[in-house]
Amino acid sequence: MSTTPLDPALVDPGAERVAEYSRRGFADDVLPIRPQDRTWRTTQFLTVWMGPIHNILIKNLAFFAGLFIGFAGYALLTLAARRRD
Repeated sequence: MSTTPLDPALVDPGAERVAEYSRRGFADDVLPIRPQDRTWRTTQFLTVWMGPIHNILIKNLAFFAGLFIGFAGYALLTLAARRRD
């Protein structure tokens, strides 16, 4: 199994490149992070990954469950009304 080596510029953009981006007007929060300044660990990555997943999943699940329950309730009421006639 062979792996493609990473481009060193992607791993560490270098102080010169970061300074160039800063001079060109990029905000500090979107500048590349040098490897020695990276502080994220597994917990932070999991938190960032789980947030959007749960946000999308729970909202959609609640929405479709509400639709299903709503339609089922409407169908039961309709059947009950028809049985009376």
